[in-house]
Amino acid sequence: MMETLMSENEGYGFYGTMSLDGCADAAWAAAMSAIVAETGAEPEYVRAFLDGIWGRHFADDVLCFLRHMSLDQAVTAAIARWQGWTLGRRTRRELGIPTPMRYLDGMVYAAAAYADAI
Repeated sequence: MMETLMSENEGYGFYGTMSLDGCADAAWAAAMSAIVAETGAEPEYVRAFLDGIWGRHFADDVLCFLRHMSLDQAVTAAIARWQGWTLGRRTRRELGIPTPMRYLDGMVYAAAAYADAI
């Protein structure tokens, strides 16, 4: 079983956005587990994704889906939505994302590379 890493940026990113709905802890655990399972990325890399700007945008999608479904279903729906998008050539080049890579996988990869660089 994967150890759930806690946010290092509770005022922003995914955690901060989900705090507005009052379900940050449960949402964080659900998103960490589901994204690690979906992408195969290390938990540290998923935390970097969730703690940043892309995590905030991912939370927006989860919140939108929460209007119509449970938290776990909302996270799963957001993951499916993000994986269904296409990484454009410009985005891949600017973020250093290798080709081919699904959208969410690429954003986690880019967040991890950025976190390792700072």
